[in-house]
Amino acid sequence: LEAKGSRQPFHFVRGIALLQHMSASMVSLKCCQLLLLVAMVSAYNYERDGREFADNLDEPARESFHRQNYEDSPNNSEKRYQADANESPFEDSEPRRVRSEETNSRNDNPFIDGKVWWGGKDEPETQYKNEMNRDLENIEETNSRNDNRESDHRFENTIANNDQENSLKDDQYQSPDFRREPMDNELQSDPAVRTRIANWWNTFDHGGLSKCAPNTYLTGLWRSARHRPDRLGLLEQGDCKSTPFPSNGYSRCYKLNIWHSFDRKGWAQCRRGYFIQSITSTRGKGLHNIEELHCCKPKASIQGRCHKENVWRSFDHKGWSRCRAGTYMQGIFRNTCDQLFCLEEFRCCSMKQSIPNPGRIAVSRANWWHSFDRQGWSTCPAGQYITGFYRSARRIPDGIWRLEEAKCKSAPLGWVPRRQQQCYKLNIWSSFDRKGWGKCKHGYYMQGIYRTNGRNLHNIEEFRCCKPKNHHVVQRSCRKQNVWHSFDRKGWSQCPGNTYMTGIWRNNCNWLYCIEEFECCSMKYV
Repeated sequence: LEAKGSRQPFHFVRGIALLQHMSASMVSLKCCQLLLLVAMVSAYNYERDGREFADNLDEPARESFHRQNYEDSPNNSEKRYQADANESPFEDSEPRRVRSEETNSRNDNPFIDGKVWWGGKDEPETQYKNEMNRDLENIEETNSRNDNRESDHRFENTIANNDQENSLKDDQYQSPDFRREPMDNELQSDPAVRTRIANWWNTFDHGGLSKCAPNTYLTGLWRSARHRPDRLGLLEQGDCKSTPFPSNGYSRCYKLNIWHSFDRKGWAQCRRGYFIQSITSTRGKGLHNIEELHCCKPKASIQGRCHKENVWRSFDHKGWSRCRAGTYMQGIFRNTCDQLFCLEEFRCCSMKQSIPNPGRIAVSRANWWHSFDRQGWSTCPAGQYITGFYRSARRIPDGIWRLEEAKCKSAPLGWVPRRQQQCYKLNIWSSFDRKGWGKCKHGYYMQGIYRTNGRNLHNIEEFRCCKPKNHHVVQRSCRKQNVWHSFDRKGWSQCPGNTYMTGIWRNNCNWLYCIEEFECCSMKYV
């Protein structure tokens, strides 16, 4: 192999194949074993030298080196065991191309043209490349860990130097060079919640009101790098978020006086249902200079679940300390020491939209004894929706004029004024001429029916579909109400409970008793 000048490692698998070939030539077994041992030692040395050589190359040269020494030539189907002495090791060559039938035949017979064909998933060249890549990844990972250790060591040295010298003036902390804007991935991405970062770079340095934007509440704090002393002025920004539901302002706010209680270890906490909107401090460097919390309660909101957010470690270093997503700060806990890093916990609570009392529901009976005997509209009063029908006794023919009354109900009056509706006309001129549904769109309820002259079901041509004009009131669950028997005779057929009619299903026949089902849906406040 050395005589041939091969740069390619002689792997263990090739040694086994060579051993078999030599055994077939009646060579002594012990001699074969000795040759195999020598070949394996040589392979190890070649592989080590090859790795050291490849490690010293840049990426393009390394790829060219592998193609030059480990890939087939496009003009030669044999392996390139012998390198051209005049050829540069950095010249590129085309990748190996093998036909599928040639590959299959060579997988069946490992010996072709006196040389070994290495079939299967990973050939020795591929294995060698994978090993090289793994070694490079391990080296990069080791370098990354060393860089992190050096960075931590530099951080500790910086703290120590600041402890000894402490020569920075207060106005340097407000310099733009020291400012760090929050990264995009640090902001919450809930589409229902607006985020506003409050700039407090000066307020905590000189005392005063550090507040969130209107209609937003504090959810986190950002501090600069820790120094000695770790003064209050290093508190630079607040993460302020709006409510997760539409809210027009505050229902009530108050100032929580913590002039004495926050001078020692303990909690400063708003009342239940209130959240921190701003912080008042006096001029100074210690936590005892935080004197008031401005606590506000959003309109139409109630407090949800709460938890204590541990910031013992995160607030000791530069960066954000935040409540969990969907929660807002209601209180702060400080430890015995009086420096900024002694803020240890936040009390964070979620918000829920309070549902107003639905109030009463207006109920009426619409008289259709004459209106449904001829062409035209028959409707419920404004602001009400159909919940049932009354029919007279069945006769032959059972014409649609025997539909005499409609039962009508309003939406809960505590949720929406009675007459505020949004309506449209549903055209069923063709679809209701045969078996099937006539149904309003999702969120709409039947408010009236239009019929033409005639006596059959196909003369029902349009529905008037309406919904409350309030985006908080939406359609809830629906069910099919079976009226196969009740609508065959005199009496009422109605939707159950506080549900409203949204559609009618008819059968194949064309008379009034062929109305078989209602779709009934409820409303909810969100």
